[in-house]
Amino acid sequence: MEPHDSRELVLNAAKGAAVGFAASTVMGMCMEVARASEAFAPPQRKLLSLVGIRMQRPRLTASTTALHLCYGGVVGALSGPLLQQLPTQRARIIGGVAVAGAVWAVTYAGSNPSVGWMERPTSDLPRARPWVTFCAHLLFGALLGALRSPVDSPEERNA
Repeated sequence: MEPHDSRELVLNAAKGAAVGFAASTVMGMCMEVARASEAFAPPQRKLLSLVGIRMQRPRLTASTTALHLCYGGVVGALSGPLLQQLPTQRARIIGGVAVAGAVWAVTYAGSNPSVGWMERPTSDLPRARPWVTFCAHLLFGALLGALRSPVDSPEERNA
């Protein structure tokens, strides 16, 4: 890898992290709206009780928000250089949605239930929670792809 290529890779990863952080912010706002409407009750207390941590609601919310923003930044940093290679904004949005769907599947339907941190989506209560988190992840992915670069030129849109 040429030095110029490695600098470009690092720059694309940094841009991806910023985009992931921004997309996580929007995703978090949607989750808060769902929580306020009682369609969603996060399993934070169960997760923390498994490792012996007890927190009051404000600190718990702040901690989990910070962790999700960082996680979104990491996902953006890792996927950013790949999404940047896609030829059109539409392709980047589809790629971002695919990345986010994979993140949901691996964590919410895979690793988290496997280690006992959460229920499997098929047995999670309230029943809306898996759908709310899945849709929020798809929104995250669409933003991850859409914010990845400027709007396509007319030539790219017609490709």
